[in-house]
Amino acid sequence: MPKLLPDFISRQQIIEAIHAYNSGILHKFDASRIYDVMHDGLSYPPKAIVGIAATKMTGVEFTPEDFTGGIKSKCVKLLTNQGFEIRIKKGKAYFSTNNDHPDELHSTGQFWEGSIKQITVNLYERDIDARKSAIAHHGTNCQVCNIDFCKIYGEIGEGFIHIHHLIPLSTIKENYRVDTIKDLVPVCPNCHAMLHKRIPPFTPEELKLIISKDG
Repeated sequence: MPKLLPDFISRQQIIEAIHAYNSGILHKFDASRIYDVMHDGLSYPPKAIVGIAATKMTGVEFTPEDFTGGIKSKCVKLLTNQGFEIRIKKGKAYFSTNNDHPDELHSTGQFWEGSIKQITVNLYERDIDARKSAIAHHGTNCQVCNIDFCKIYGEIGEGFIHIHHLIPLSTIKENYRVDTIKDLVPVCPNCHAMLHKRIPPFTPEELKLIISKDG
């Protein structure tokens, strides 16, 4: 019978688990496949850290079979609730066979988000009508760096832009009603990737500050 993770693990208990992991404490967890939890510039497998913390907290040994470690899992929530950053490991990317706009799905009618389809990992299908509505309001310039692909690339750049969900699709429920003005912003591929370098994602305003400081 799988054991249930505690509903709360303190930040200090998580840090102590990280120290125990660094010291070579015995555990049954493997390296992470997709996500890492960050601390002091170093990356750690989220399941191992939470498993060690839960074991030390309860006195009962937790194993990989007792809980999952996906981005929507209780394991990851216990970490992010204490302010820890979750990052996608290098070389891991979500992809689709749609070469035009890989994160959109053709649809009509109301704008609904959050339906999951299985490719290699769960991808959250996005409504192309919501994309069109967002562009009609915001335009096609990147809302972070202000790049206009048409000015740079001419005809082939016309209308090209990514759409960023200010509320991450991984956190919303099926049949979520999208506000295309408040929830969606056009961003270039580079800025889109940088927004998602952190979980939860950076806001466009935070990324603008980073660009201005680096500039």
